[in-house]
Amino acid sequence: MRHLCASAAVVVLILGVLSPPLSVGQTPGSTSSGAPLYMGVGSCAAVQCHGSLRELTTSKAGVRQTEHPHWLFKEKHAKAYEVLLKDRSLVMAKNLKMAEPPAQSERCLVCHAMYVPKELRGPKFQLEDGVSCEACHGPAGVWLENHIDRKYEDLLKEGMYDTRNLAKRAEKCVSCHVGDETRNVDHELIAAGHPDLVFELDTFTAILPPHWRISQDEGGGKAWVVGQAVALRESLKRLARRTQQLGAPAWPEFAEFECFACHHEVKNVKSTYYRRGPDRRQQPVAEWPVSWREARGYPGVAGIPPWNPARYFLFRQFVQVAAPESRPTLEQELDNINMLMTKVGANDPAQIAVAANRAAQTVDALLARVMAQKMEPQFAGILLRNIASDSAAMAGAGFRVAEQAFMAVQTFVPVAQKNGKSLVTEPAIKNALDTLSRSVEKPAMYDPQQFATQMRAIHSFLTQ
Repeated sequence: MRHLCASAAVVVLILGVLSPPLSVGQTPGSTSSGAPLYMGVGSCAAVQCHGSLRELTTSKAGVRQTEHPHWLFKEKHAKAYEVLLKDRSLVMAKNLKMAEPPAQSERCLVCHAMYVPKELRGPKFQLEDGVSCEACHGPAGVWLENHIDRKYEDLLKEGMYDTRNLAKRAEKCVSCHVGDETRNVDHELIAAGHPDLVFELDTFTAILPPHWRISQDEGGGKAWVVGQAVALRESLKRLARRTQQLGAPAWPEFAEFECFACHHEVKNVKSTYYRRGPDRRQQPVAEWPVSWREARGYPGVAGIPPWNPARYFLFRQFVQVAAPESRPTLEQELDNINMLMTKVGANDPAQIAVAANRAAQTVDALLARVMAQKMEPQFAGILLRNIASDSAAMAGAGFRVAEQAFMAVQTFVPVAQKNGKSLVTEPAIKNALDTLSRSVEKPAMYDPQQFATQMRAIHSFLTQ
């Protein structure tokens, strides 16, 4: 005999006593049209369900029963709605000339809360809960009261989201952290005060931190690889969508470019650079400092911001190791997009959309290879070594690429081995990681030479 969790039983009682009679074909927890309801955090938070302060089981596919307090006290998702009430959000709303406060704006709520139509909200649903359980796990109306001990596949058919599938999980994450058809952090929003979107699945999962037990299928850097593929594919689809936008902000959408190609300190334009000498002529005070970008040179026209390479730069190394036959096609398609994007203000948006969608299809075709890849210490070591060997190109690609590279190194150092020994305790690796961490703390302080030096130190240790 199945046992219902206490909160689920309450929901059943409420629906049975207070709700109107069900229409023909309607099931409890759904609308008359059959759409499942979002039941709210309160429906999951009973001590006997997911609200315990200590783990009550060691089975049930990673269920700890401490998920609700974990979410409430440890995850930023629980505070996502509160962010909209802060002064910074109010300043952003003013800059954006929004007609309503952020906490009432669909533009903000689609990412900062469970923003679903009112007819889909169950009795315990609260918008103020922020990014809550059902944002990731799907509407619980149909399966809530009887999901214990049932087959996972059956629950998926009833509206539960497949978070066990890493690709599906990554897609759910990037729907906000990259964007989709209804969520869009563009240059206007960033200029108004919203942080730029940065995402890497493995690192962000660790920061979360997980409220589930990490399985073998997602460990060992597998989340990094899957996250890189899905984020790249969705970034390409986002680029294609943005070329079609007709209202303000108009194309080109500057959020698609490498931010710090424009937003960086320019040191050689101060009016105090010259001063008058004894002969009343302007005399130079000191030599012009050469910026690292000037020293690096430019692949195209100097001063043209490049398409942001952070989404694809590291993923290419995985493709080179796991699917080398696909690398030329992927490189050609990415190079084509880069070339088209360099014509800022004079490019053909429709042509870019075609190229971006084609590249997205290429990445999607690689996803099966990504999902099948076993993340063993030897493979992780090869990938780490190859990433570290690309130090000069990565460092010169800019801050966001360096940031992604650091997160990749953080992921694979604990997995890779040298002579059967872990790399985590090696002094050379620890020192390099500490310096790399400091080098990507602030964009204005980024030193590509320092970054490249530490990556070379890692590569040298792995190959000596």
